[in-house]
Amino acid sequence: MSSSRDDGPAAGRTGGDGWVDWPRFSELAADCDWTPGELARFYVDGTREQLGELRTALSAGDVAAVERLAHGCVGSSATCGIDGMVDLFRRLERCAADGARAGELLAETEVRLQAIAELLASGG
Repeated sequence: MSSSRDDGPAAGRTGGDGWVDWPRFSELAADCDWTPGELARFYVDGTREQLGELRTALSAGDVAAVERLAHGCVGSSATCGIDGMVDLFRRLERCAADGARAGELLAETEVRLQAIAELLASGG
């Protein structure tokens, strides 16, 4: 894929089996007047915070909070082009009432976020 501007070394590539839509990620960074590294830190730090809130809500049995937080994470992940997180958060949103399954998905999501953080740090 080509672009009229230089989107950096990751432009047009996917990594982690398509976990990141690099053109979308680069476009959002440019639209926000951020570097891709700044956007990556913003996304990863914010998502880690949300995962902590999800863990707290899950431990409290607050199904509505788990659904709301997971839904918000779907939106922020999709907006940033972090496609590798969208499905996990959707699944977490759907199974919020099943504490055991939601706990498993949350653990899987935390592991995936770490892998994506490393991928973003490497630029793809």
